[in-house]
Amino acid sequence: MNNNAIFTVPPIVKLVASALAGALLTSPIMAAEGANQEKIIITGSRIKRSELEGAATVVTLTSEEMQQQGFTTVYDALRSLTAQTGGIVGEQFTAGFTPNAQALNLRGLGPGRTLVLLNGRRVADYPTPYNGSSNFTNLAQIPMAIVERVEILSGGASAIYGSDALAGVVNIITKVGLDEQEIGIRIGDTKHGGGESQRAYWTGGTHQETINTLWAVEYYNTDAITGADRPELNDPASPVLFFEQFDLLTSQSTDLVTEDVCNALGADFNAGATGFLNSCNTITNNRRTVANERERLNLYTRLGFEQGDTNELFLELHYWDMEATSTGAPLFWNQSGNVVSAIDNPADPFDFNSIDQAVFYNFQRVFLEDELGGQGTTFEENGVDLTVGFTGLLDQQYDFKVALTHSFQDSTDKQRLLLEPELEQFYLGNRLVQGGVDVVFADLPVYQSLNLDRLTRRLTPEEAALISDIDVTDRNASVTSFTFELSGDLMPFGDDYAQFALIAEAAKQDYEIDIDPRRLATDGSGFFGVTDTTGEGERTRYALGMETRWPLTDEVNLTVAGRYDKYDDITMVDDAFTYNLGLEYRPEAIDGLLVRGTATSNFRAPDMHLVFAGQGGFFQTVFDPQLNTAYAITGISN
Repeated sequence: MNNNAIFTVPPIVKLVASALAGALLTSPIMAAEGANQEKIIITGSRIKRSELEGAATVVTLTSEEMQQQGFTTVYDALRSLTAQTGGIVGEQFTAGFTPNAQALNLRGLGPGRTLVLLNGRRVADYPTPYNGSSNFTNLAQIPMAIVERVEILSGGASAIYGSDALAGVVNIITKVGLDEQEIGIRIGDTKHGGGESQRAYWTGGTHQETINTLWAVEYYNTDAITGADRPELNDPASPVLFFEQFDLLTSQSTDLVTEDVCNALGADFNAGATGFLNSCNTITNNRRTVANERERLNLYTRLGFEQGDTNELFLELHYWDMEATSTGAPLFWNQSGNVVSAIDNPADPFDFNSIDQAVFYNFQRVFLEDELGGQGTTFEENGVDLTVGFTGLLDQQYDFKVALTHSFQDSTDKQRLLLEPELEQFYLGNRLVQGGVDVVFADLPVYQSLNLDRLTRRLTPEEAALISDIDVTDRNASVTSFTFELSGDLMPFGDDYAQFALIAEAAKQDYEIDIDPRRLATDGSGFFGVTDTTGEGERTRYALGMETRWPLTDEVNLTVAGRYDKYDDITMVDDAFTYNLGLEYRPEAIDGLLVRGTATSNFRAPDMHLVFAGQGGFFQTVFDPQLNTAYAITGISN
């Protein structure tokens, strides 16, 4: 594991220098109030404390702050963070692998290197790999109604939380207790159109003797923002048809696109300049989405059963169901190399030494939405985060928590795609075959019954159903974990007490991607122009960690943490040890001043898809220097 870890092991001199160069925080109000507040756990440490700032830099966003600043979702608030500096291949990249994802990329290190927690516990990965290669956490399903606050640790914390906490940790903390009910409705719109949203929620809670209940229901709906809503983002009018015929015998080229052809397609005629083809043009991305249409329902409940004065048996359940639609560029069809050959020799069609005609065709046809119907991808996603736990005091002095958590996400996406063999049959007819083998001329298949005139007219509904089909892909991921936490005073130290926190974890992860095999066909028997990736597997992991806090003086605190992680899967990665050192200096002479510094080691274990990825596809352009020609190829990776 150490070979895959990112470690920083400075000497003590560097640690002290880092502390002296740490951030200077001037918040006298916060400092004055801190001593009177109940001890809580702040993300970046498992030790309860009264100070709201420790050695690690933590930014807190409350639900009230997010709503007051006009954010309609938790994701909108988090992507406004100054640490959110990296780009995201998400809903604005409709041609990517994850066009329904809302992920964070803190410090530009990648979504998979920011750890997202729900109440300090991991949730299931998004079942669709980012860029088809690695797992991450999707934030699209988190409702505002259940959130008490979000704490963002800007920095590595593998010694506290394990893998993935390189760029930072986002801990979404839900409400625990309410003694009143609240119903709210919020309606929003955008200045230039599109993106109209509605949010309705009902939250409440009760306390009856030894039973505490809390519930939250939220419905969220937003319209898509499309290219028609933001014309400044649209590309100029692009070709929906270009069509050239080249006679090999006479070396003459004929442009088959005319103004009448474009009128029949409902597109504008564009006369090609010298050396360029005529084309039928239109703006094809009016319906391309910049932000997806989404409809989401969230249900959350927390039940607490008091056991005496200090202990509680609790259950937390979050269920969500979402449907979203992403629309990209319209479907198109051409041929590899953009050429098709036709041979005419009535006397002997297999005698290429005495041919009457040899014609090459160069064309591309874009199918508009009213020909094939809606071309967007519909995502049906749902999941559950369930935790059963027991928390309280051990021996009346140590805080403990035992929790069993199960989290899963299911995703089904559907879209209409073009069928390559049906396209070929519809437009090109049958290939010329001799002895069961395709006849080729100039390395190209020979067709005897071309119907390329069909390129110049619109499809009928029957023809659209003939050359296309609905693709359905199912993906799912889950994680089941058991955690035990123990914290409290470790021993007397000077005039105060040293504190500790102990964490033990065991977890099992699994995922599966079930795609239509036609997505990976490279022999012309599947869907045209698309690919995907498969994967399936499971693994277990174990962890044991300890954190201590030492009051060196009345003004200086030292934090020392270490953690051991063990991965049990088919790899030889095995294990990793990480550490964390933190120093806090609060001079009594300057109220509200904090000087701090940290030194940490962090790692990212190979995620599920990096370990268990199956067959995948990719597109690549290859240049042949001898023929001075570029070829588009489809490849398969394993």
